[in-house]
Amino acid sequence: MHLLPSFKNTVKRFGTLSLQEQLIIAVFTLIVCFSAWCESVGWNNPIIDSFAFRQTQTAISVYWMLHGGPWLAYETPVLGPQWQIPFEFPLYQWIVAVVVRLFNAPLDQAGRFVSVVYWYLTLFPAYYLLGTFGIAKTRRLIFLSLFLICPLYLFWSRSFMMESTALFFGVAYLAAVAVALQHDDWKWASAACLLGTIGALVKITTFAGFGYAAFILVLYDWWTVSRFKLSIIIVRKHFVSLLCFALIPIIFEIIWVKYTDDLKAGNPIAGNYLTASALTGWNFGNIAQRLSSGLWVDAIYRRMIPEILGSSIVLWLCCLFVALQSARKWSADKLRPAISAGLFLAVILTFTNVHIVHSYYQYSNAIFLIGAVGFIINSQLDFGTRGKAFGALLFMLVSTLCLRYYFHNLYPLQAENLHDAPVMQVANAVRNMTKENDIIVIEGYDWDSTLPYYSQRKALMDWPNANYSFGVLESHLKALQGYHIGTLVACGEAMNQRKFLQRATAVLQLGPIPIYQNTLCTIYAPVTGMTASLPAEYDSYHQTIGGVCNLETIDGRDTQAGTIETDAEQPLTLSGWAIDNKDKQLPAAVYMRLDNSRGQAYFAHAYQQIYRPDVAKAFGNPQYLMAGYAVAIDIHSLPDGRYSVNPLLVMRNGSVSLCDRAIRTIVISHSAPHQAPLIKNLGHR
Repeated sequence: MHLLPSFKNTVKRFGTLSLQEQLIIAVFTLIVCFSAWCESVGWNNPIIDSFAFRQTQTAISVYWMLHGGPWLAYETPVLGPQWQIPFEFPLYQWIVAVVVRLFNAPLDQAGRFVSVVYWYLTLFPAYYLLGTFGIAKTRRLIFLSLFLICPLYLFWSRSFMMESTALFFGVAYLAAVAVALQHDDWKWASAACLLGTIGALVKITTFAGFGYAAFILVLYDWWTVSRFKLSIIIVRKHFVSLLCFALIPIIFEIIWVKYTDDLKAGNPIAGNYLTASALTGWNFGNIAQRLSSGLWVDAIYRRMIPEILGSSIVLWLCCLFVALQSARKWSADKLRPAISAGLFLAVILTFTNVHIVHSYYQYSNAIFLIGAVGFIINSQLDFGTRGKAFGALLFMLVSTLCLRYYFHNLYPLQAENLHDAPVMQVANAVRNMTKENDIIVIEGYDWDSTLPYYSQRKALMDWPNANYSFGVLESHLKALQGYHIGTLVACGEAMNQRKFLQRATAVLQLGPIPIYQNTLCTIYAPVTGMTASLPAEYDSYHQTIGGVCNLETIDGRDTQAGTIETDAEQPLTLSGWAIDNKDKQLPAAVYMRLDNSRGQAYFAHAYQQIYRPDVAKAFGNPQYLMAGYAVAIDIHSLPDGRYSVNPLLVMRNGSVSLCDRAIRTIVISHSAPHQAPLIKNLGHR
């Protein structure tokens, strides 16, 4: 009942504003709507559009929280037991997990949603913070518009990372610091202490810039109050300020780092390579990097500034405007752009290496560079018609360049359909070849969580092992005693390490020939045993002939080559595709049937749901996208002789169909005595 009068009053107040204020509000409203649309682009895509390594590292921790893992000492199960290798305090992860539980939301989208919400929430403390600097209410929207149209924020605010959460607490902390200093209010000081502590725990590399800014505010307050004179009251005030604003958050962060390092020590790999001390060089970089053209030219000038402001041209224009301002009457306000830009650089010069390597790290400090541009535009609006024109021109230019950069460089990444990306194909195959409690061993994929996350399996990623030393793998495998090994996945250069993979598959008791391969990885699976009949549950099924399928490879060889001879001491590896073309769906199960001249039949259950876009295209049915099957069969106990091999399809309509068009012939012979695997106590199904 009160909405209509309230709306009328709002419209009435809007009409009393100046044309400039009306335009600023209108543009801000349009940018808010535009940013919301940008966040929706590719919303349902997997989180592998950029830096999948980092996004899935966060997501896999939430996944295992939701599947029985601890919530504080959270698991990132990619480097074998012990599975806990925590880094940041998991506030963001907790919120995502709660969203999934409360709304039964898909995990990827829940992570995106929480990130976007915190990005928009950052507008409120930012608006309040600008007010403490004396920026008029309407003009604050100029800063917020630049924040919302920034290409870097448009792209990374929809990622599965805690960046926006940390940014929100950083900005809220700085706003509380500013108010506490202005009003000498202990309540705001306490709020700043709490917000700073949370911000530091969520991500210390984000908090650092706001900590520097808080220190500058304390110094500025000291200068304005006493011109740096010392007295008991002044010293006590600013000592307490530093205690609340800096020392307490840092103390809690140190405690958290000590706790996480103790947990990492329980993992042989993480304890050696991923503790705070081990990562010092990785996080902070070195003097040579700080002085290099790789930082100042390649990273900052050519990459960071365009990602934040749309183009490096803006930098030169801002310098020009600052130079023009310097000719006017000096005031302390003119230092704000320089201080803001200095804070942007200070964060980079603190954590130099990660800012060079990771483009998303500027999420923590881009807001300072945006603030510098906002201060320049705001100052221009105070200088008559010409100043207003210059300010408006600079705002429109930055906005246009940001739009151009976003649509040219980032929109395609968001919009690309990545559901069929090679890593998703491999993850899907692994998930369908293994059980929930199986462990997958991965070679040649660093310690990237993408495969373990999307296969929904815990993993031992053999890292670091760039030279593919079998001794390194053996040392890592010691932690897996008693676990079931589901598959070995070899990616990239590891796919070509034949001697290494031969030994690895023997140790892991897997078939020596991949049962799946794409451009990214190959998969080696456990050997399947054979039975003399199908499971009893299929006894009542109607028997038919003529299923639609193909048996394409035997032991990695094309079946069109004719009769294939195979060694009984090695697993028999078969692969192909199968569909139920009558009911336009995939069969419920695929079995391989081997018949010999003595009338004996043997059956082995094959893995299904393997990516076959060629089959889907050939039959014009997207339901056949996962029509592939594969299996590695233990044929050691079979007698020598000639066998016919063909797929047997268990249909969902209650029938079993023999693929008579896919019959192939093999000759089995025992050429060598059976060799036991090197390690027998690694569990298998």
